[in-house]
Amino acid sequence: MARKEFGVGVVEYVNQFFKDKAKDTTYLNELLMRCKDNGIKNHLIMIDGEGDLGSTTKAELDKAIDQHKQWVECAEIPRLRHISVNAAG
Repeated sequence: MARKEFGVGVVEYVNQFFKDKAKDTTYLNELLMRCKDNGIKNHLIMIDGEGDLGSTTKAELDKAIDQHKQWVECAEIPRLRHISVNAAG
């Protein structure tokens, strides 16, 4: 509907709306297929709530990096070109 009625051709995502789908390859492949079928390009995913990448504490920083990695991997399947993060800290 968004493509046909409003001409939306590029989408951005926010991880908060599908946190349980980051490693669900079936879901992510279906998302890519639906986008391709409708001429939609996936652009980026905004990552929130996965830790402070600007933390000065090594343990917190390491944890945040590990938590963000799943989203880098997730972005590959639907061919997202970018991820956006909140450095915080």
